[in-house]
Amino acid sequence: MNKIILLYFMLLTPIVFAQEIEEVNYELPRTEENVDIPFAVVETPPIYEGCQELNGNTAKKNCFSQLIAKHVSKKFNVNISDSLGLPSGRIKINTMFKVNKKGEIVDVKARAPHPKLEEEAIRVIQLIPKMYAPAMHMGRPTGTNYSFPIVFNVVGTMTPTDTIANKKRIIKKEK
Repeated sequence: MNKIILLYFMLLTPIVFAQEIEEVNYELPRTEENVDIPFAVVETPPIYEGCQELNGNTAKKNCFSQLIAKHVSKKFNVNISDSLGLPSGRIKINTMFKVNKKGEIVDVKARAPHPKLEEEAIRVIQLIPKMYAPAMHMGRPTGTNYSFPIVFNVVGTMTPTDTIANKKRIIKKEK
């Protein structure tokens, strides 16, 4: 009798608990046109005016980087650091910007040791002319993100230890 009851439950249980299975689509919606592709990964980089005759993406990427560097070195006012009281040494400003689907420079950001240096870096990057052609990825124009460090040396009378000592004096005076 026990075997019959056990057989009954084994056969009946799958029928009782059976559910209708729905087909679920786990694919994410396709939004490639809204995604910015990093410069290092993009299939075809944005083409700076003067780089369009080059063959190969590596040559075009190098040309883009060189012309950005040339533009920044020509337009950036390094003398602005003289009036900021910065310590002697190497100054690095990190800039980030996007070349949109139209080849325009947008979303410019900068991080520097002084707000005036950030403003100058943003001003210079915004002066970059519109690209000859935007970046292409999967056969479509796409936005691409680019980072460019601006590095220069400040020659002055203050050393980094002088700056720390001055900050300590100011803090003591405020107390």
